[in-house]
Amino acid sequence: MNVTLSADQDLLEKARRYAQQHGTSLNQLFRDYLQQLTGDVGYDEAAAEFASIARTKPGNSKGRAWSGRVDLYRDRLESIANR
Repeated sequence: MNVTLSADQDLLEKARRYAQQHGTSLNQLFRDYLQQLTGDVGYDEAAAEFASIARTKPGNSKGRAWSGRVDLYRDRLESIANR
């Protein structure tokens, strides 16, 4: 089904650049958005999107390392103990 939409020219240009940078089309971005909006995204589509993102990103958040669960919860436990 074809649908005609209107949008600001600057917005369309930004969306087209975004689509090009992500190796897709404006139409596909719109279809994907509608699927997400309606909750109609299946496992295969979600897995494909994740794989695509994983291939294009470096994958290093450069966050601090932690040595275990105690370190993970230490700040929270200390704030509770100091109440």
